[in-house]
Amino acid sequence: MPEEKVIRKFRHKLIDLASAADDVSSKWNLSLRYAHPDHSISVRVLECLDSFADARRGRYANFASLDEPNLTTEEPIKKWWAIVAEEILQKHYYGKPVQKRVEANADIIDSLISSVSTVLYIDESGRTIQDVKSASIRTGQTEVVQKYGRYYALSIVRWLSDLLSDLAHDACYRHNVEAFFGINEYFSSFRVDDSFLKTRKIWPLQ
Repeated sequence: MPEEKVIRKFRHKLIDLASAADDVSSKWNLSLRYAHPDHSISVRVLECLDSFADARRGRYANFASLDEPNLTTEEPIKKWWAIVAEEILQKHYYGKPVQKRVEANADIIDSLISSVSTVLYIDESGRTIQDVKSASIRTGQTEVVQKYGRYYALSIVRWLSDLLSDLAHDACYRHNVEAFFGINEYFSSFRVDDSFLKTRKIWPLQ
């Protein structure tokens, strides 16, 4: 097991931890069912989570921005939409049937209630939305972003769960390190195929 100073060196640096996990996988020549996801969206997800985990940049950005406006570029929700959500929409929304469905529904809602409704909404990017159609479209886009944002984040969790489970199995059954016995059971619900990752909203599975 690593010494405490090694753990403290990593702190909450998720990108560095993921890289170290890759090194461990290579060192022990693990044959994983689920490889380290290298899709650009997964990379962006990890970048956002790494930023949020860093207290200097993400976790306290909302507090810090009250005093230091220069930190607003690290505001977590704005950053997530800018580098994760927009790429998800490019891949899974624009030019796809879901875009036609969302915009058709928005036209219907707009025709039904726009004359008797008032909209005032600040979206994740800080843009003001003041009409029914745009608000409806944004709602549809948000559903797509939530579905695939969850999927790409969970694909990272799935890889790490697979890696830890294999390590624990070897540690327990090949090297007789009893402390690892049963650890894999805590992560079994993450080691599932894409259809589960894309359709289940609550994790871990019960």
